[in-house]
Amino acid sequence: MQNNKRDFQDFLEHLTNNARHSLQKSENIANKLGSTYVGTEHLLLGLLSQEKSFGSNILQNYGITLNNAQIAVKTDVAQIKRTADLTKGLSEAAKLT
Repeated sequence: MQNNKRDFQDFLEHLTNNARHSLQKSENIANKLGSTYVGTEHLLLGLLSQEKSFGSNILQNYGITLNNAQIAVKTDVAQIKRTADLTKGLSEAAKLT
């Protein structure tokens, strides 16, 4: 476990300030959305939140904005929650049918 933590710290040291800030922002976004992990959707929002970063500028040039991505992620999260509620009381076999 210590090796993994040290490897991650080494990884972080090689990132730009914008990249580190994007990762921190991604974790905050995941927490606010009630997620137990940082997924690609959170990474995308974290990246787009750095408006002056190279990555954010590229995405914005293709019409991918923070606002549009936030709407898409919130819609997706709501749909996942609705689906989870529908299957809550079903057995594993019933969920497959």
